[in-house]
Amino acid sequence: MAPRKAHGQAGGLTRSGTKRGTSSASPAAAQSGLRRGFADQGTLQTSVSIASAVEVVGVKRPAYGKEGRRIKIFANVCEAPVPEGMIYQYDVQIYFGYDDKEKKFDMSLNRSLFEKMQNDFASIFTPPAVYDGKKIAFASHELDLGPSADKRQFDLWCDNGPDRPPKHFIICLTKSSVINLEVLQRFTKGQQSLDNEVWKARTAFNVVIRMAPSLMYPSRGRSFFMREAKSIGFGLSVCQGYFQSIFPAVDRLLINVDTTTGIMYKDGPLISLCLEYLSLPQDQAHQLDPRQLSTYERIRLQRFLSGMKIVPTLAISGARGRKGKSVTVKRLTDQPASMLSFKPRGGGVETTVAAYFQRQNQLLQYPHIICVETPSGAFIPLEKCEVLPGQIIKKEILPEATSAIVKFSTKPPKERLTAIKKGVELLQYGQSEYLKAFGLNVKSDLLPFEIDARVLPAPKLQYGGNTIITPAFGSWNMVDKILYKPASIKEWMVIIYADHSLMPLKDAQKMVDDLVAGCQSVGMTVEMPFPMLIYENGAGNISEQLMQASDRYKTQRYCFPDLIVAILPDYGNSGMYNTIKHFGQFKAGIAIQCLKAGNCIKAKIQYWANVALKINLKLGGINVIPASESFKVISDPQNATIVMGADVMHPAPGSIAPSYAALVSSVDKLGMKYIAKSSMQTSRQEMISSLRDMAKKAIQSYIKNRSDVEKITTALAKPKRLIFFRDGVSEGEFEQILEKELPLLKAACQDVNVNPKITFIIVIKRHHIRFFSDEHKDIDKSGNLIAGTVVDQDITSPVLFDWFLQSHGGLKGTSRSAHYTVLHDESNFSPDALQELCYVLCHTFARATKSVSIPAPVYYAHIVCSKAKQHYLMGSTISDAEISGSVEYDYIMECHRSEYKAEVHPNQQNAMYWM
Repeated sequence: MAPRKAHGQAGGLTRSGTKRGTSSASPAAAQSGLRRGFADQGTLQTSVSIASAVEVVGVKRPAYGKEGRRIKIFANVCEAPVPEGMIYQYDVQIYFGYDDKEKKFDMSLNRSLFEKMQNDFASIFTPPAVYDGKKIAFASHELDLGPSADKRQFDLWCDNGPDRPPKHFIICLTKSSVINLEVLQRFTKGQQSLDNEVWKARTAFNVVIRMAPSLMYPSRGRSFFMREAKSIGFGLSVCQGYFQSIFPAVDRLLINVDTTTGIMYKDGPLISLCLEYLSLPQDQAHQLDPRQLSTYERIRLQRFLSGMKIVPTLAISGARGRKGKSVTVKRLTDQPASMLSFKPRGGGVETTVAAYFQRQNQLLQYPHIICVETPSGAFIPLEKCEVLPGQIIKKEILPEATSAIVKFSTKPPKERLTAIKKGVELLQYGQSEYLKAFGLNVKSDLLPFEIDARVLPAPKLQYGGNTIITPAFGSWNMVDKILYKPASIKEWMVIIYADHSLMPLKDAQKMVDDLVAGCQSVGMTVEMPFPMLIYENGAGNISEQLMQASDRYKTQRYCFPDLIVAILPDYGNSGMYNTIKHFGQFKAGIAIQCLKAGNCIKAKIQYWANVALKINLKLGGINVIPASESFKVISDPQNATIVMGADVMHPAPGSIAPSYAALVSSVDKLGMKYIAKSSMQTSRQEMISSLRDMAKKAIQSYIKNRSDVEKITTALAKPKRLIFFRDGVSEGEFEQILEKELPLLKAACQDVNVNPKITFIIVIKRHHIRFFSDEHKDIDKSGNLIAGTVVDQDITSPVLFDWFLQSHGGLKGTSRSAHYTVLHDESNFSPDALQELCYVLCHTFARATKSVSIPAPVYYAHIVCSKAKQHYLMGSTISDAEISGSVEYDYIMECHRSEYKAEVHPNQQNAMYWM
């Protein structure tokens, strides 16, 4: 066999090496006098020791925070000293037979082939190497690859069943780099830049800790899952899983272990799964006849099944295998087995699938229903397919299944910690031959790991009438309080889409009275207590009905309403809801408040007061503000400060619909009133391509609003500081954010002729660090840490300016803190200033009387993204079925662009319409 040509090498992430942020005070070596590498038991670190030459992607930590009550808590991490020595990285390429083209197999097959290679060539792979299942392997010693020294091919022969020749695979290993672990040791001591070598070392150790579980359990990413699953209906099962990830901290490595939930296809007969997914009775298989099954339902089912592995219960021409050999579902046929024709491989007369099985003495029970098509072009009747167990899926699931999954995965802190400990026992770090090979000594007996924390004092909040309150455990109430700036309801109408029998006129009139009372209870003025009340049929053209109702209102009142309250049916109202919102936000410029009929019928005054909080915002009011002493960063009159929050939302897995970006920005001196800008962009693109334009308009609105409403000069209204919160970005994207989005933000400022000092903060909620305490004074009723708990040492970055903040009170399950990282800071804020700012902003989410888990502007941006469907008149031009891939991507994007409305009606541009 001729030698193979060289293939591309796989390497780690790259870093530009550009120095950013502030530099530290001294280039001292590793911190001394540490307890297990951290501060002494009775003291809290307040200064850092990072070498001045160290460069980071972001801002170097200037110091540790000091404010707040000091406490001890626990985190779900194990520690390990940083090993010494070298790690050798190899590129992995896998071939089948003598085909010179590299093959892409399933990761589980790749891993099994890699393990077979290690067993067949044990003298080379002792101690064992580790493999990521795709392109990269790591070894703790330099592998003996023979004469060429840096490249070798390994021939593997795998059993292929009786009377069949073995399958031939070739694995080609190519030495690509050597990682000196000294760089990782230096990084954890604050003496080394966060560069490509550090990233590669971290990647290598993540592969090391994943190697053993990935060979034993179904896995996805950094999680692995138990095989015991619980059926929840809808063709799904759920199972307990465990997440693990290794990361560098001060003077050590930490392994984060957490519970997670795996969502699997329900194993067993495929026909049973299909009926369950479509909510059809198990004895109604005949409804899978294409004459009864709509095209939409068939394609919806196809999207759910595509990529699934099944086992045919009979060998079929072209199915590539006998019973027990799995194949993949490519699509579902649009013809039944009785009409679907094919020509058997190896020759023969064209026949139907049903006739073929009849000749095999296996008469089909359901010849008139659809079939599965495999990638090889084979057709298999649904009744002849078995779903393999343990198949983790990552697709959009039916909303009806969500509650069952949440119920399964929600665990209070003590129960979650117990489950995590079981996971650590299952992982058996001390017995892993892979960890031993790489010198990784995980001290799993120290989980949960004790760390230092602080509890920040709750900010003071101001309501109307100079009422000042201090939240307790992240919560407060509206009893005896009025809104800071209550709006007036002048012209309004109520449209009822619920069935008249569910809400007769008498009940509707009582509902209006209760709503008026709720608004008045929080200080709002209702100038017209008896609004126009109309019943409408939701089956008609809703947009046209709303326009006719508005015209009728104008005829009687000589003006259009400022507010429409729409009462919707309890179920099946999502399309109606989006259409009504579109009418108000984009077509008519009228504030819309939608309510479910069932919630209104028996609602008490507290419910209507909560509704009033939303209405007040939509009509331009302000619900609550932080007291001036709690909000010095924003309310400083000498430094006009604009606050922005940005987020990007991507389509469900498997969809090629667009992604949507949102920018929410403050327009007042208090930082409490916000406007929103949104845009659509290329599917799954994380960087906000339209940030410059959106930020420019936001800054213009800030200056105009402060000049027109607050009556200050344009010069004073120009922002001196810009604080930008960015959600939804992973650590690996920090450099890209700095290189692409920060320049767009600066360009927007130049466009408006302002030059504010920019502070750019990443907010991450999707992580697996959890905090625990057994001290009664440090937890709330839910068993979670009390609101205001901040952690900025022990488990944070050795060099980056980051912290964790648990800003909200616990409800169900185990609370998840937000992880903040400062990427850019021209104002040189202290840790205390930024931590307290974030905590205050978590108390200003205007439609709640609780603190929330992330700052309000970020939360608002997330909400705006989630309401993307309201930017279309009747939803997307392209249906979900078409988006599955039957329509060209460029055509799909063009259809969305033609119908997507980025700008709301002028009447709504300065209102918080999304609330």
